[in-house]
Amino acid sequence: MIKVCLVGASGTGKSTIAQKISEEFDDVAISPSFGRQVKEWGINISEMGGCEANFATLSLLVSDFYKQNANCAIKVYPRSFLDGIVFSEMISDESTSGFESVKTRDALFSIWKAACEKYKDQYDVFFYLPIEFKIEDDGVRPTDEKYNELYDKNLKFWMERFNVFQTLQTG
Repeated sequence: MIKVCLVGASGTGKSTIAQKISEEFDDVAISPSFGRQVKEWGINISEMGGCEANFATLSLLVSDFYKQNANCAIKVYPRSFLDGIVFSEMISDESTSGFESVKTRDALFSIWKAACEKYKDQYDVFFYLPIEFKIEDDGVRPTDEKYNELYDKNLKFWMERFNVFQTLQTG
């Protein structure tokens, strides 16, 4: 099975491209949109989302990564372990309290980093989608442009740091 990973800030078209790939090729499985699932659980995943959203996303991503899709030739992931690193890194000190302590955030960051080290080479190709469009507010994803620009900057840093070769996808 070929594992295709789409990476980019919110609203860059990852889910749209995943859908287009599934329409163009036979035997394609698309990893679900975890943000929407976490939101359905009543957990805030916007730029104000914190450790709880991060834990929920981590558990869903790991579970889906190991799910066997015996009948598919291609599996498309609209998020990756790299996203977890960036999201956990961006949980602010001000937004953490009680369960969502700074120590919890730092522990999450370490877990995501270890997961990325372990799994990054198991993806066959990464497609990086830069910010090109104004974000549509769908009630789920972050809409703050400055937040998304910082996310994009941090994502590029971690792709370079983990030596993740990616193909630039625009348009």
